[in-house]
Amino acid sequence: MDGGLSIAKTANLQSSLDAKQNVIPVGGLTIAKTANLQSSLDAKQDLIVDGGLTISKTANLQSSLDAKQNIIQNGGLSIAKTSNLQTSLDAKQDVLTAGNNITIVDNVISSSVDQGPQGEQGIQGPTGPQGETGPQGLTGADGATGPQGIQGPTGTDGAIGPQGPQGLTGADGATGPQGLQGIQGPAGEVTLAQLNTKQDVLTAGNNITIDVNNVISSTGGGSSTAPNVGFLAKHNLSTDYGAIQKLPYNYIVYNNGGGYNDTTYTFTAPVAGVYYFYAIYFTNTNIRGVVDLIQEVNATGIKNILARGQEGQTNPGFHERRDVFCITSCEIGDQLYAEVRYNSVRLSPGNFNENDPIIYGPFGCQLLVAT
Repeated sequence: MDGGLSIAKTANLQSSLDAKQNVIPVGGLTIAKTANLQSSLDAKQDLIVDGGLTISKTANLQSSLDAKQNIIQNGGLSIAKTSNLQTSLDAKQDVLTAGNNITIVDNVISSSVDQGPQGEQGIQGPTGPQGETGPQGLTGADGATGPQGIQGPTGTDGAIGPQGPQGLTGADGATGPQGLQGIQGPAGEVTLAQLNTKQDVLTAGNNITIDVNNVISSTGGGSSTAPNVGFLAKHNLSTDYGAIQKLPYNYIVYNNGGGYNDTTYTFTAPVAGVYYFYAIYFTNTNIRGVVDLIQEVNATGIKNILARGQEGQTNPGFHERRDVFCITSCEIGDQLYAEVRYNSVRLSPGNFNENDPIIYGPFGCQLLVAT
């Protein structure tokens, strides 16, 4: 059997072959019928070799075929021997007949039926190996700007930068409120009209004598000598002090009468009378410090500015000395102190040495007359 062809052995092989078509073409094999098959075969070569198939002529063809295997298989081709080869051939149709929807042209069979519907998609095959990397593509156009992101956390403070150059002097500020009433100033000059209203000759009163030389003396009781009440303090640190605070003169040189407190930096009058009150301080470069001498009236809460030390229109230089002083009348318990009102000052110069015997920036008062 070869595809649709079956060859069976038979007793009347020659007559059967004569009845068949002259030439049977199968692929590249052509078999022609002949009146003298045996003599034709004897004239052929002893062996026919085609690929893996070998056919040899023999006088005993039947016995040789019987000795062979029943089925010869080569790839998709199977050839089986059979005892009724002629009968099998006779049972086959002589000519292929086309049935419904079949055409045969030059032994080529075709179907005339329209193509059926597409079958279901098969399952996906395994992924093939990765191909080689292709060449780099062209750079694409810039995409649209995305929305602004959320604000990140605040970073830590950076290091303090170097001090910048000094700025320009600002314009003068607005006029401040009116200050406290100051102490009465000294008497003005006496005019001739005022002198004409005075008496020509002094008249002595009680306990007063006037000698021929116009020397006035007292003959009454009491002492004309005031008690020794006063203090002197200084500052023993090189430090700047700003508004608003008492100036800390914390080192006592002397404290007659015990009126000065080096912790509160305040003098409390132990005796009623007239006092001379003063404070000395130093400037910082280009800073217009202002220092006030303050009197707090005992048990009333009233504060009076007795004197003020301040700069003019020109900025001060490096550690220039400034003095502020006054004469004031105090009752027992009145308090006196110095206070920074604006900006900053210092109580010792830049070359200060606490072991230096020089008393820088002293602060003090002295009783002049007891009342």
